[in-house]
Amino acid sequence: MIAMNNEHPLHLMTDQDKAMETTIKDVFPNTVHRCCKWHVQRKAREMLGRILSMDEIFEQVFYGVINDSETVDEFEENWQHMLHCFDLVDNRHLSNMWCTRETWAPAYFRKNFFPFTSTTGRSEGLNSYFKTFVNPQDSVWRFVQQYEVLQETMLDREDNQAFIGHATTAPLYSRYNFERQAVHFYTQSVFLKFQKEVMASTGSIMNMAPALDNASVRFELHSNYFENPRIFSVNVVLARRSLNAAATVLR
Repeated sequence: MIAMNNEHPLHLMTDQDKAMETTIKDVFPNTVHRCCKWHVQRKAREMLGRILSMDEIFEQVFYGVINDSETVDEFEENWQHMLHCFDLVDNRHLSNMWCTRETWAPAYFRKNFFPFTSTTGRSEGLNSYFKTFVNPQDSVWRFVQQYEVLQETMLDREDNQAFIGHATTAPLYSRYNFERQAVHFYTQSVFLKFQKEVMASTGSIMNMAPALDNASVRFELHSNYFENPRIFSVNVVLARRSLNAAATVLR
């Protein structure tokens, strides 16, 4: 906190450690705390492994409800529908997931900024990588030596990525100017994620819709895919420069 001039983080992601959750509420009361989805799903695979392995349809529905629900209402409705369809209303672990849904389900964090990630996988990967160089039995001197080796290895990889970025240019998907700018701003790995979003944006058609009032402009986004019947509505309030988005499903 001293290093950050007592500025609280806006968003924080951890695993489902109860003591950490309690401490974050006390120390950072205004911080959005999100639990790592990877840890939640790993625990679900441990507790529901038999059901997931024996019922492929349930597995698809289970992950679809978690990852594809755009709104809180849609997630909660689909979750309850899933429990009743597969006769899992009394399943203890699914009940626990339901009780803690506001801490991990992506639908509750659509308006919060967690760029390109919903897991702590990056830090977990670093911890795992570090353990390949250091053992608990190592002396302090050995620890320092291995840390320097690790640091040099990571710097070499970063230099290699920088060289690839300077020496090569990823092919562009579109003729949009912002994509041409982005290819020079991002590393190739990040740019490919950005480009994937550009490609996904072509799967919808945007039309202007009747505004809710005279002070706003409203757009509707229709999917090109028959299997995705959603309509996304975006209401732009010009005076406040604010956006309100909502998703509806055609029945």
